[in-house]
Amino acid sequence: MDRKIIKEAKKGNIEAFSKIVDEKYIKSLYVTARAKTVTDEDAKDIVQETIKSAYANISSLKNVEKFKSWILTILMNKISDSFREGYYEHIEFDTDIENIGEDVFADVDRKIDLYSMINALDESDRNLILLYMKGYKSDEIAKKLHIKSSNTVRSNIMRIKIRLKSEFGDKEDYES
Repeated sequence: MDRKIIKEAKKGNIEAFSKIVDEKYIKSLYVTARAKTVTDEDAKDIVQETIKSAYANISSLKNVEKFKSWILTILMNKISDSFREGYYEHIEFDTDIENIGEDVFADVDRKIDLYSMINALDESDRNLILLYMKGYKSDEIAKKLHIKSSNTVRSNIMRIKIRLKSEFGDKEDYES
């Protein structure tokens, strides 16, 4: 079924292209872009640019079986281009969590729990704590996130850290 739709898209059929992208790939494109950008808007912009570029270059797709890897490659190139050009801020979601505080994150399961809690934060808190974890200073975070005062950034970071530590402690209490 997908092969047929992709072949139609290769012939320039915009409805076929829209159908395959919307039904099969839009979610993975967005999730990938969101993991690599600070804001939801940045991720949406990059996905939109990816879709436009993919449609414009669909004739270059040699093997319809490789559509997913082809469109994801376009997405990754768009992400790389945008960082090089300075349009979007990139955040690696890695294991650099020592800045949270106590050395309670020794095993992988606990790190995953922490990542889940960070991911559950609202977008502004998540962006703030991720930039902090990456080593940005409060004045740099204020500038990047358009917050008026670095004091506000520091108090928000403290609030988020307390919340994460509290939730992490509660989670451990339930598991014991």
